[in-house]
Amino acid sequence: LELFLMLSGKSKTVRVLMVNVQPEDEIIFEMHRLGVTGLLSTKADGNEFVKAVAAMIEEGMYFSPILAEKIFFHGLKTNMQTKHKVLSVREIQVMLMLGNGSCIKEIAERIYLSDKTVSTYKSRVYQKMGFKNDSQLIRYLLKHRFL
Repeated sequence: LELFLMLSGKSKTVRVLMVNVQPEDEIIFEMHRLGVTGLLSTKADGNEFVKAVAAMIEEGMYFSPILAEKIFFHGLKTNMQTKHKVLSVREIQVMLMLGNGSCIKEIAERIYLSDKTVSTYKSRVYQKMGFKNDSQLIRYLLKHRFL
C-alpha cells in the first residue's frame, strides 16, 4: 500500500495491479478508498492474471470479481441511504465496466460472453437499481466512490 501511494503520488498515469495478500476486508476497502484501480485476489489463476494485466493496459482498472463484490456491497452498506437491490457478481462487474466507459461489445469480449448476454445484465442492473440512463449509473458510481 505504501508503494502504491508513493507511485501514484509521482504520476497520474502509473497503473498498479495489487495482489491482495491480506484477507481482511478492511484492507481491501482502504485500498479502494485510496484509489487503487487494480486488485487481484491471491486465489486468481494464471488466466485471471492475464485478463487483469490486459484490463489494466486497456481500461486502467481491474478488480477480481470476488473483491469487486466485497467492495460493492461494502459501499452499499455504508453509503446507501435508501432501498437497494442486490446485484449478482456478474451484474456488478458489468456495471463497473459500463461506468468505466466500456461498451457492450468490449465488455462481452473481455468477460467472454455474448453481446446479448451482457446487454441482459445491463438491463437487469438498470432495473434493479432504478437507472434510466447511463448518466444515472455513472452518477451513482461516482457518488458511492466506485469510480
